[in-house]
Amino acid sequence: MKKFFVYAAAMLAMAVCGCQEKEIADVAVQSEEITLDVSVPVSEMTRMTDVGDETALTGIQAFVFRKDGSLDAWASSAGNALSLQCTAGERDVAVLANSPEIKDITTFSALRSKVSLLSANSVGSLVMSGTVSVTLSSSSSVTVPVSRKAARVSIERIVTDFALEQYRNAEFKVTGIYLVNVAGDAPYFGTGQPAVWYNRMENAGELPALLSSGNLSVPVTGQVPYEVPHHFYCYPNPTVEDASETTWSPRKTRLVVEAELDGVTYYYPMTMPVIESNHLYTVTELKITKPGSSSPDIPVVKEDASFVIEVEDWDEGYSGSFEI
Repeated sequence: MKKFFVYAAAMLAMAVCGCQEKEIADVAVQSEEITLDVSVPVSEMTRMTDVGDETALTGIQAFVFRKDGSLDAWASSAGNALSLQCTAGERDVAVLANSPEIKDITTFSALRSKVSLLSANSVGSLVMSGTVSVTLSSSSSVTVPVSRKAARVSIERIVTDFALEQYRNAEFKVTGIYLVNVAGDAPYFGTGQPAVWYNRMENAGELPALLSSGNLSVPVTGQVPYEVPHHFYCYPNPTVEDASETTWSPRKTRLVVEAELDGVTYYYPMTMPVIESNHLYTVTELKITKPGSSSPDIPVVKEDASFVIEVEDWDEGYSGSFEI
């Protein structure tokens, strides 16, 4: 009996020793400094190549987090790739592209709580983000695909087909195209409720490079449509139930065509569906059949104009038309 206990104790000692050796080995691996090469691809668009470079990377930041969420390493680069010193082991690698530098976080949860502003975007420099989970060892490299925080809203064609003969010979010209009720902030990772809004219920001239065509004066007829595509960039708008009160409350984003018919200003607002990051919302045709709305925030009815909004992922999907 004594022999059994001695033998068992010896086995236990060996097991403990083995565990300690494994833990020591694991710690050694975890503390081993390695060089990590990070590359950041951006998926190419399959349509609408007449816009600026929406895949351009003007700068990237890479964050490496340990399994417990603590920051292990950080680096930035002006290109689409970088190298940084970190430790081996299971890691989460997060990348921000075309974003202001973030240096005040030490945990993954803190980075996830950070909010991106639409105002940080510009044509040819759209904010992007992405993450991957990897197990790093010596001489590791990792590819972190990124996607845009913004969505793009486009209109490709405007044509008239007035139902009343009195309007068929009247002068109709497009004087502007823009977005209203635009969400202006969103988490870098995940989704959230916007706290910042631009062009609330009207064209306030905010972020014109992203949200407006500027002043136009383009005659349009049934025989001579306006076929210059216009593209605008906004942040996700999760609003499901629309609002119509004259006092502000969160509501759906609208693409508005402002026009003059015989010298009188009318609006043709097209209400967007729920807007998601990295999606395209395309009006392939707006067909105008009657005078429009008195406000850029009062949607037109089908009897006034017709259109179809086509929604697609930034690299694959479909697009569609409107008759108003």
